Amino acid sequence: MPKHLNLLPGETLEIKGFDSLGEPTITREDDGSLALTFNFMPPDNGAYEENLDMVIFDNFDNELSKVLGVEVVWEDREFFNIPSPKKDTIDILKKYLENFWKKLSANKTTKEIPLQINTEQPSLAITLKSLKKN
Repeated sequence: MPKHLNLLPGETLEIKGFDSLGEPTITREDDGSLALTFNFMPPDNGAYEENLDMVIFDNFDNELSKVLGVEVVWEDREFFNIPSPKKDTIDILKKYLENFWKKLSANKTTKEIPLQINTEQPSLAITLKSLKKN
C-alpha cells in the first residue's frame, strides 16, 4: 500500500515551482478539508499581465477538480477549498502545481505553434526579391 503525503489539522505544506513571487500552500483544516491558498491568482511569476490572458485561470477550480477527481470550491480570488479530499489528493495536487508550467508549455496547441513560427520567419517573397540582380 503506497504511503501518501498527509497533513494534520493546522499543518501547512508549501509548494515550490508554481509562483516564484509567492508559492501556494496547502493547509489541513480542523474538519479534514484542505485549504489551497495562492498569493496571486492568476500567479504572478514575473509575468502577471501575460497570465491574465490564460484561459486556464478563468475556471481554475474546474481544472483542479478534474485533475484531483474531487470537488474544489473557489471561495475567493486566491482561496480554494477541497471539502472531501481523498488519501492521494495532497500528492496529486503537489505534483500538479510543481509541474504546472512544464506541462503547460509541453501541451501548447498545434494552432499556437505555427503562428509563433510564422511571425518570426521572414517572408519568402521578400527573401527571393532581395536576391534578384538589378
